[in-house]
This record gives sequence, C-alpha cells and structure tokens, in this order.
Amino acid sequence: MSHLVETDIKRHCCNPEASIREVLERMNGLAPHVFMVVCDDQGVIQGTVTDGDIRRGILAGNTIDNPISACMFTDFKTVPFGGKIPKRRLRAFEFLPLVDESHRLKALAIWQEGAGNEIRHCMIMAGGYGKRLAPLTATVPKPLVKLGDRPILSHILDGLEAANIAHAYLSVHYLSEQFEQFASQWQGDIDLELIHEREKLGTAGALGLLPKVPDAPILVINGDVLTDTNYQALKDFHDAHGYDATIGVTVHDTEIPFGIIRQQEDGTLDNIEEKPVLTHFVAAGIYYLAPEILEMVPEKQSIDMPDLLNQAAAAGKKIGLFPIHEYWRDIGRPADLQAAGIDIQR
Repeated sequence: MSHLVETDIKRHCCNPEASIREVLERMNGLAPHVFMVVCDDQGVIQGTVTDGDIRRGILAGNTIDNPISACMFTDFKTVPFGGKIPKRRLRAFEFLPLVDESHRLKALAIWQEGAGNEIRHCMIMAGGYGKRLAPLTATVPKPLVKLGDRPILSHILDGLEAANIAHAYLSVHYLSEQFEQFASQWQGDIDLELIHEREKLGTAGALGLLPKVPDAPILVINGDVLTDTNYQALKDFHDAHGYDATIGVTVHDTEIPFGIIRQQEDGTLDNIEEKPVLTHFVAAGIYYLAPEILEMVPEKQSIDMPDLLNQAAAAGKKIGLFPIHEYWRDIGRPADLQAAGIDIQR
C-alpha cells in the first residue's frame, strides 16, 4: 500500500454553491478516488465531500438539488504543502488536502488501497413466482423475462460485474430448470452458482442454504431490481460505519388524493392540507449482511428479510441505511417492465 500526490486539483474541486446533483455527476468520473474538496473563489478549503457524506446528507433530508455545502464535511484535516505526510492519518481519511500558509489547496495526498477491498460474496434472490408480472411469468421466471433483448438477470449481472464481483450465488425455485439453462449458456465474467430452494423459504431463507457461512459480508440483491447502484460505495459505507447489516433504501413518494384535516384539541379545525405528498425511505431490495446476521437465518426454514433484520436489530445488531441516489427501478408489474424498457434505451 502507498500513496500518491495529485497536483491536478481542479478535477477534485467544486464551489460551495454547486448542487449535489452536479457534484455527483463529476464524482462519477473520479473512480477509484471518489471525493471532492469544496473551495471558495480564492481556493480556500471550506469542506470535503465523499460519497458517504452525500448519502448521509440525503438521510438528513437534503435533495440532490440542494447546494453541496449542505452535506460537506467541515472537520477535515490538512497538511502543509511540502511537509511530511502522516501515513496513518492519510490511511484513516483516504485523502488529505495539502495547503499553503493561507489554507489554499495546492495538492492532494491520496491513499492507494491494495487488493482485498472487493465484495467477496454475493447472492441474487431469484426463486419467486413473480405473480405481479403475470401472465408474462406463467411460463418464464421473472428474472428471465426479457428486458430489451436480454433477460432482466443479465442486466443485474452487468451491474455486479462492474463492481468487480467475481462470483454470485443464484437462489432458484420456480421453473429452476430455466436458470440451469441460463447459467450453462452464460458467457459473462461473473461465475454463477445455483442454490436450489426445494421449498419456498421466504425472501431471506435461501441464505440458510449457503454451503457455509461466508467469512466476510455478503451482498444480497433481489432478482427483479434494475439499478446503477454503486455496490463498492455500499460496501465502503458499511465498513466505515461498522454496521452489522446495511439496507439499500430509496425515496418513495405517496400522494394522498384528499385534503388532510388537522384538528385542535377541542375538535375544531386547525387547518386543511390539500393532497399532500408523503415521502418515505423504502427498502430497495439490496442488502449487505455480515456473517453474524447470516448465522441468525434458520436452516431450511422460511424467513423474510424484514423479519430477519427486525430480529437482528432487536438483538442489538447495528443496522445502517444506505440511500441510493443512482438509477433504481423495481420490476414488479407489467407497467414497471415497460418503463424499464424505455429507461435502458436512454
């Protein structure tokens, strides 16, 4: 492991008034060193921003149209330009701004992590009946329904390969022979290994069929989710917070088609809010689970993911929420499939 000193600082700099949306678009081109330094017009540092800072900002109620200053990290550390770089601190923060005597950014020291930071285990839940997508699923399991000219599952595997995931378990039950045929013909880089649910075990029970409890966390994704989620960022977020489990969440708005009445204690009208929109975080069908969570899955017994996570939380496990600001769509109904087909053409 080592570090580099980057003097081309413009690509990592943004203005405090830049929108979160604009910063995200720029950060997408910075892999593997995905961060920004927020500087004023004189180049003086105001804060720093990582993918995790933005997701925490969204959890706090910000939208991607808010200025980046709303979620920047202000307790940042700097190092005098030309001075000795403290490697232990650099490894902890992953990057350190190098500044002149006026606290203006001159260069960046960036930690370069070696191999070993990849997602090592993955499972795709593909055993469901897909009843909401009927009649398309009468003869084809939902993950193998065509989206464009390829099965939904192929699109999911593309995203996993982009995260350098080398192997994935595929949990199957309904029309499982079609998955066997798919796996035998699959020519992608990711290695597929089928796990057969002889009886339906709920949305999490297949985790109890793994050959052994993995020695590292496992990424779990539903077989009907189309997304550009940055899985490596999910892992880094999970690791940085020391979570036992992390749930990928996305924003869902519900419009109430009526005027909502609020009353005072004496029963008289306080106010009426016409057709309000209620915003909630919802589970996105993407999870990152530590081995300790997997040990809570009963062997060959049915259990749904919400029940598993509720039990883990009740047992004192630390469960985190990872806001997904990237593209995400659940393909549950025919209208979702049609919309996803339009999305992939863009």
